[in-house]
Amino acid sequence: MALQVQMKDIRRVARRTVEALEEGGYRCCLFGSAACNLWGMSYRMPNDIDVVVFTNHSQEDIKDYLVNANNRFFLVDGVGGNYQVLWYSICWRPRLRVKVDILIPGPEPMGIPYVPEGAIVASPSGIPVIPFPLLLILKVQGWRDHRGSSEERFWLKIPQDEADIKQLLLMLDHEDHLNRFGWLPQWFIGNAYKVIGAYIKKFSRTRATWRSIGLYV
Repeated sequence: MALQVQMKDIRRVARRTVEALEEGGYRCCLFGSAACNLWGMSYRMPNDIDVVVFTNHSQEDIKDYLVNANNRFFLVDGVGGNYQVLWYSICWRPRLRVKVDILIPGPEPMGIPYVPEGAIVASPSGIPVIPFPLLLILKVQGWRDHRGSSEERFWLKIPQDEADIKQLLLMLDHEDHLNRFGWLPQWFIGNAYKVIGAYIKKFSRTRATWRSIGLYV
């Protein structure tokens, strides 16, 4: 019987990834579905771990570093063999592993802003996570990108995106107003208005919620 990844495994891999990166002098934080879970969105299991690394090094350099830093990290050729996918082995036999995506901040390709050290949030488990409103806005950006894709595999992600965004919107509070994040670059704010505008066109009843954090779309 195949082993199934549990939330404790996701947190273990996240912790080991952060520890290895910090030991190498890299500053980082969790992003994506694992960060959503650590922020309290517990209705589903994360699919993988997304880690934003604040560095000028390439994603491939960081993957190579992690493979050399901890022998539980390993690389597998991606589709077409044009890139490599990083995995962490929880158990070799029977096989139990978690995919680890390394992301680099910047306007392209992901549109993730640089987050100052003091703005990164420590989750209750001690794992650093991206600030909540950024996580939500970037989740909507992913939804917008999936809707505009020509590939079916991205369309299939849309229902899950919409369910996640609905849950995250319920978690917003006064501390998430964007005026508390004056360090955000203008390119990110401008993009936020675009993606939230696209979201409101489909889900108009959420307009007041977005306005509550300073996005008057």
